[in-house]
Amino acid sequence: MAARPMVSVFTEKTEETGTTVQLPAVFRAPVRPDIVRFIHTNVRKNTRQPYAVSKKAGHQTSAESWGTGRAVARIPRVRGGGTHRSGQGAFGNMCRGGRMFAPTKTWRRWHRKVNTAQKRYAITSCIAATGVPALVMAKGHRIEGIPEVPLVVSDKVEEFKKTKEAVTLLRKSGAWADIDKVYKSKALRAGRGKMRNRRRTQRLGPLIIYNKNNGVVKAFRNIPGVDTIPVSRLNILKLAPGGHVGRFCIWTESAFKQLDALYGTWTTPSQMKKNFNLPQQIMSNSDLGRLLKSDEIQNAIRQPKRQRGRRILKKNPLKNTAIMLRLNPYADVTRRTAILEGRMGAYKRQAKIAERRGLPAPENPKRKQAVSKKAKPAKKGAAVPKKDKLVDGESALRNSRTKLTSETVSGQLIPSSSGPWIQQSRSASDETSLIKDDGKALYHTTPGAPTQQIKRTPDSAENESSGKLVSTASVDSSSGSSTGIEYSRTQMTETEEIIETEVEETVTMMIVGVVTNPDSQWDEEVVSMQEAVAAGILDLAQGLYYNSTTGQYVSMVDAMNKGYVKMGHAKVSKSEEKVNSVGIITIRTTRETMPYTVQGAMDTNSGKMLDRQKAISKGILNTVDGTYLDLRSGTKMLMGDAVDKELVEVEFDMNAEGTIHEEVLKTYSVHAVYDRKKRRNLKFHEAVAEGIIDQGTGDYVDTSSGETMSAETAINKGYIKATLNKDSKEKSTSGAGSGATPKTSA
Repeated sequence: MAARPMVSVFTEKTEETGTTVQLPAVFRAPVRPDIVRFIHTNVRKNTRQPYAVSKKAGHQTSAESWGTGRAVARIPRVRGGGTHRSGQGAFGNMCRGGRMFAPTKTWRRWHRKVNTAQKRYAITSCIAATGVPALVMAKGHRIEGIPEVPLVVSDKVEEFKKTKEAVTLLRKSGAWADIDKVYKSKALRAGRGKMRNRRRTQRLGPLIIYNKNNGVVKAFRNIPGVDTIPVSRLNILKLAPGGHVGRFCIWTESAFKQLDALYGTWTTPSQMKKNFNLPQQIMSNSDLGRLLKSDEIQNAIRQPKRQRGRRILKKNPLKNTAIMLRLNPYADVTRRTAILEGRMGAYKRQAKIAERRGLPAPENPKRKQAVSKKAKPAKKGAAVPKKDKLVDGESALRNSRTKLTSETVSGQLIPSSSGPWIQQSRSASDETSLIKDDGKALYHTTPGAPTQQIKRTPDSAENESSGKLVSTASVDSSSGSSTGIEYSRTQMTETEEIIETEVEETVTMMIVGVVTNPDSQWDEEVVSMQEAVAAGILDLAQGLYYNSTTGQYVSMVDAMNKGYVKMGHAKVSKSEEKVNSVGIITIRTTRETMPYTVQGAMDTNSGKMLDRQKAISKGILNTVDGTYLDLRSGTKMLMGDAVDKELVEVEFDMNAEGTIHEEVLKTYSVHAVYDRKKRRNLKFHEAVAEGIIDQGTGDYVDTSSGETMSAETAINKGYIKATLNKDSKEKSTSGAGSGATPKTSA
């Protein structure tokens, strides 16, 4: 609801008059969309006209039922003969040419009586909603260009008699955008309304509310979508068309001032409506969250119940063997006895059949049981696993290992409706080697080894970095000769990429049978897994198999390998392929050492190059430890670093004897490359693809600053996460000075 104390009044040219009007209290009334919708629905019914079908429709024929006994429905049928119509059903709503079901009548209850207090409540809610820009825009009105909401204009608008004047007012006030919306919304009506004098549809525009009609109705009536209404006869059908609050209203000044007299305030009753005051707000504070968290409410309610009582699922012991054994341990003995009795019954039947047919008698189950009892007992001190409980055929054996084939690794029993399954994971991969033949890559595949794809840079892409002069020397103040070292360093960088591909294959096996008399002189007797569990041969909870011949328990894996547990192949599935990428960076560094002589040094304070004697006298060159002092920053540095920064001038002896050549080969395994712009680690092949690593030169490109640095510098700064391989080599040779100059490659 609007809460501004004063509202500006605008002229017919949308210029401020300088006068303001106090906002009527009705604009602070509660907005109740539910009451507005209910009143709108009932008031709108009072404009309906009665309609009905003809009283004689469907009954203008002579028809009579044929009665029963003729195997047809008892619906009335048309009399006569000689035409198709005779014998057809009539009168009923299911018949062709019959009446409709529940024919409409003109005496239906068309109109509705509406409570006057509710109508006034709904109209005050509609007026309050017109002062809220959010509700007006939510209804679809285009009010972005108007100066204020609610919009109040001077009383000269009531004297408009020409449509041209009304259009000028709407354009200058910024309300013409709402009229454009009406023009663009014109469409042909869907349905039968096209034939009933309501052929087209359009949206609604602003509502002009005036006090006296001095021609304003005639001025605005030809503008599509614009309605006019006097303030004394405000109608909910105009203020909230469709039952939705928030219509765009333009008020005249005198009409706006009449609202307090029409609807009054909360303390002053209305002057024009008997016994009516503005409705009170339902909530004085609409911040519901603050109310619920207040101390008054929190102290009155009980504390929340944190503990939850969980009901334990009761299992049926007749279906669950573990629960039955917990209640009745003797049930295991009873079950085994029943199994043996069943076998004895089968043995007797088979023995009678064999005797009748002259066949050899089958093996007696009791004899087999006696042979198993005579087995040697286990040695003293041998650890026999404890059996906690038996489980049914759906229980799973976890984390067991087996040797079914030469390539199997982990095995696992998985419960299923048809029995336990053994799931194996094995790695099936290929090894791919790269062979170069006249510039072409040839691949050779060897089964049973990890896949590797090696990408090498061509020989022409070897990087030779610029030579770097480094020295540690003691300077002779008299002669200026140096006893330190100087070397030119040449770096060549090679990059490789090793991609390892691993495909994991899952083999699922199923137990199809269990041998009850292993290592026996009699023929093997194979039973199902459920029977073996019931007889105590298999303990799926512990993953054990009971060898009745030796009287010992063995693991399920050993039992499978020895053939005591028969396995059946079920299915083979492959999991997703895993690709591991490792980059290889090889840095070959060549150092060449030769003597040099210091000629001068830079004074950083004055920016002048001094000769050797002045530099020594000022303390820039230290004759003891062979260092250079930066007078501006006060830092010491090695002579070689000063030469690199062009702070010290030296002269090299190219033909000196005793030149030393050193070659250092470093190989790094790159695990990740850091992208400084995206702040994430990339794999080596991703970094090469995105241009962070130059595969030709091995340089690293800083994506945040665009700076290019060598691979060794990037490794030292941590941008390339790599480990130095142990096979790095260092080779030194000595000889006469070659006079070689440092090489630089782009």
